[in-house]
Amino acid sequence: MLIKRVSDILQAFSSVNKNITFYLHHNWISQHVIKKKGSYNCSNTYCNTKTLTFFALKNKNLLTMDTSKMNNNEDNKLNDVGSSKSNNKSNNSVLTSEEVRNTFLKYFENKNHTIVESASVIPYNDNTLLFTNAGMNQFKKIFLGNADKNSELGKLKRAVDTQKCIRAGGKHNDLDDVGKDVYHHTFFEMLGNWSFGDYFKKESIAYAWDLLVNVYKINPDRLYVTYFGGDKELSNCNEDLETKKIWLQYVSEDRILPFGMKENFWEMAETGPCGPCSEIHYDRIGNRDASSLVNMDDPSVLEIWNIVFMQYNKDENKNINKLPYPCIDTGMGLERITSILQNVKSNYDTDLFIPIFKEIRKLFPYIPEYEGKVNEEDINKVDYAYRVISDHIRCVTIAICDGCIPSNEGRNYVIRRIIRRAIRVGKQYFNIKSDVLWFYKLVNVVSDILGNCFKDLKNETKLNYIKNVIKQEEMLFNKTLEKGVEQFNKIIKKCQIGKNIVVGSGSNDGTSVNGSLKDGISNSNKQVVMFRGKDAFDLYTSYGFPIDLVEIMCEEKNIKLNIQEFNDLFKKHQLVSDTNNFKITRFFDLPVEKAHELKTIHKINATIDNHKYTWNNNEFPNDLKLKTVVKAIYDGNSFLKNITFSNDKRSNSIDSEQSNSNSNNT
Repeated sequence: MLIKRVSDILQAFSSVNKNITFYLHHNWISQHVIKKKGSYNCSNTYCNTKTLTFFALKNKNLLTMDTSKMNNNEDNKLNDVGSSKSNNKSNNSVLTSEEVRNTFLKYFENKNHTIVESASVIPYNDNTLLFTNAGMNQFKKIFLGNADKNSELGKLKRAVDTQKCIRAGGKHNDLDDVGKDVYHHTFFEMLGNWSFGDYFKKESIAYAWDLLVNVYKINPDRLYVTYFGGDKELSNCNEDLETKKIWLQYVSEDRILPFGMKENFWEMAETGPCGPCSEIHYDRIGNRDASSLVNMDDPSVLEIWNIVFMQYNKDENKNINKLPYPCIDTGMGLERITSILQNVKSNYDTDLFIPIFKEIRKLFPYIPEYEGKVNEEDINKVDYAYRVISDHIRCVTIAICDGCIPSNEGRNYVIRRIIRRAIRVGKQYFNIKSDVLWFYKLVNVVSDILGNCFKDLKNETKLNYIKNVIKQEEMLFNKTLEKGVEQFNKIIKKCQIGKNIVVGSGSNDGTSVNGSLKDGISNSNKQVVMFRGKDAFDLYTSYGFPIDLVEIMCEEKNIKLNIQEFNDLFKKHQLVSDTNNFKITRFFDLPVEKAHELKTIHKINATIDNHKYTWNNNEFPNDLKLKTVVKAIYDGNSFLKNITFSNDKRSNSIDSEQSNSNSNNT
C-alpha cells in the first residue's frame, strides 16, 4: 500500500492482521515515522502494517492534523511508481528511463552538440583500463591533444552521449558492494555533454540548470551545488570563485558549498588534464536544510551531476599548467536521475530494474516480492539477492555483447566472477537447485530495457550468442561448485581426529593441533581450530568457490576460518591481476600546453611526415642518411636554449636553432 497522506494511516487500523507493506511516499510521513525509527521497526522507505498501526496509536494527535497544510507541490508530484509493487503502473506524468535518456540527448543536440555513440565497454585502444569506466574515456585523445585534427574525433567541438560503463576492477571497483546497499552498480550509463575548447563554465552551468529545472521539472529548492574551495595540496590552484559567482545567479548562497580536492577537483590520472569541478546534489526528502548532508554518504542526499572544468594539465612533478583550450566534461548517472524523476527511493526501484525483478519471480514464483530492504532489515537476504542478480545480468549482457568471453585472465576473468557470483547468490538465497539453468534466461528482459538505445541487443543472432555463453558458464560453474563442495569436505574429513575436527591451527606455522572452538578463545588446554586461509584461497582460485560461502560452511561445521591469511593471499593475487599492473609501454608525450607553446611562441609547425610513407628500401640498401636540425630542446618541464654534456675526452654542446633557419617544421 502507498502512503501519501496522513489520513492514509487510518487504513492501517483495519489491516493490523494483514501482511501489507506500506511505502512512505510523502516526505511528511517519512519525517515523522523515520524520526522515531529507533522505536519502530521500519526503514527509510518501507514499514509493515503492525509498525505503522503502532505508530498511529501512539500519535493520534498527528492524525487529526489538517492535511491541507501539507506541501501542495509535493502532492502534485505523487505518483504510482512509489514502490516496487506499483512501479510498473502506467502514469503519463512520469518519464520512463528511455524518455529520460532521450530527453538528455535531444536537449544537447538542440544546443548544437553532436550525438556520439557509446564506446564499447572494452577499451580496445587503451591498455591502462580494464573496462570503460567513465564517459570521458573515448575522448581522452582530444584532452591529451593527440587526436588527428582531420578525423571525426578531432573535429568535434561539442558532443553529447550516453556511455556504457563498468566499474568492476582496478581503481574503480564496485563489485563487492553491489547488493549491500541500493545505489552501487557494476554496470551503469553515464549521460554526458562535452565542450572541446568551445564553451566553458558559464554555459555548462546554465545548460545543467535549465535541463534539470525547466525541462525535467525538478524542484530547485531540493538542489544543492558544490565548487572547489581550494586545497593545501594544490597551493597553486586557487578557490574557484568564478564558479561560485555563476551559481549565485541560480541558487542562494547557503546552498553553494565549497569542498576540497577530494570532492571537487577531478584528475584523469596521476598526470594529464585535470581541473576543478562542480557537483549538483539532490535532496530526496525536501522541506529542510540538507546542506550538512551533502557529500556525507547520506542516501537521501545524492550527487546527480558532475561538471568538470578541465583547464589544467598536471606533469610528473605535480606542476599544474593552464591548458590552451579549456574543456567541459560532465557526467550524470542515468539510473540516479531516473530514480528522481520517477519519484522512487533508489535506482533499483526504477523501470531499469523492476522488469528484471518481475522476470525473476516469474521463473521462481515462491520467492517473495522485492521490498527494498537492506542490512539487518533484509533478514533472509532476499532483497540483497534481487539487487545482485539484476545488476549482474545487466553487466554481463553488455560485456559479452561488446566482446568479452568468460575466462581466467584479465577482464574476462572479472566477467566470469560476476556470472558465478550471481548464480551462487541465487542458489544460496533463492534456494535454486544446482541442476537448474536459469541466469541466462534473464538476458531477454535486459534486451527489452536497453535494446532501443544499444541496438546490438536487438540483434537476434547476437542475443542468442550472449545467452549461450552465459548458459555454458552456468553449466561449467555448477560442476565446479559441486567439485568445490567435495574438496571442502575432503579437507574437513582428512583432518578429523576422533570427535575433534582439526583443520590447521591458530598458530602461524599451519600445524594441526587438537582443540575445540569456544568463542575464539584459546589457552593452555584449548586452542582455536582453524580452517587454513590457504585452503580457502585454493578453493577460490581453483574452483571459483566464494569466500563467504566457505565462511558459511565453516560455521555449519563449528570451525573458524583464518580469514586474515586468506585476505593476505588475496591481496597478493590482486597485485598480479590488477589493472594498474598491466604492461604499459611508456612514451614521452609532449603536454598539450607545451605543444601549443611550440607553435605560438617558438613558431615551430607540426612535422611533415608524409615522406616516411614513400621511401623505397631498395634504393638505399644500408646507407640511408638524413640531415636533421635541432629545432627545440625540451627537458620534461620547459624548453632550453642549449644543453651541455661531456665524456672522458671532450665536452659537447647542442644549441636549439634560431628562428632564421630555412625550415620551421620539426
